[in-house]
Amino acid sequence: MLTLAFILLTVNICNANQDYYWRDYTGKIPSDAFVAGQDVNQEKVYIGLVYLKSAGIVPTTILQGQKVTDILSVGNLNIPEKTQNYVQILCTDTPQMLEWITANKTHFHFLTMNKHVVRGGVQTDHWLSIGRVYYQNEIIIGKILSGRATINDAFMQYVHSNDITTAYSYEVLVNKESDRDSENELIEIA
Repeated sequence: MLTLAFILLTVNICNANQDYYWRDYTGKIPSDAFVAGQDVNQEKVYIGLVYLKSAGIVPTTILQGQKVTDILSVGNLNIPEKTQNYVQILCTDTPQMLEWITANKTHFHFLTMNKHVVRGGVQTDHWLSIGRVYYQNEIIIGKILSGRATINDAFMQYVHSNDITTAYSYEVLVNKESDRDSENELIEIA
C-alpha cells in the first residue's frame, strides 16, 4: 500500500501538461533522464526522488550506476539514511524547458514568483523544491523547504560526505513555462 501511495504521489506531482515527469530508478539511467550537471570526473549528475519514512519524499543526487543514494533524515539523529526502495529519477522530453535560477533563503519566494518551480516532494506538510549547489567541485542536489511557512527562510539542505549541510544561496530548478500556477497543483493520494 505504501508503494502505491508513493507512486501515485510522485506521478501526480506534475500533471500531464508539464514538461517533466518521474520514472522508477533501478540503477540504470533512462535515455530521457534530465542531466543536472557534471561532477569533477565529467560524469553526468541526475535528480532523484526517494521516499523515507523519517522525512517523506525528498530530492537527491543520482550518479550513473548508483543503486544506493544518500538521503536526508529529519529524525532526532539528523543523519543520512541509505535507501534503495522507492527511488525515482527526473525525466523530460524537452530538457530545454527546464532551467536553474539563482536564489537564496531570504529571496526565494520573490525570485520564483510567476515561475513554475519543479516540485521535489513533500516534508512535514511543506512543498520541497529541487536545489543545486556547487560544493568542493561537486554538483549536489538537495531539498529546499519552500512552503508558505518558510518565507524569508527557504534554505537548502543536502548530504555531502555523510553530513547534512545547509546552504543559504543555491540554484532552484524551474520550468520555463511561467504561465502555469504551481500553487494550484493538486496531489492525489490513494
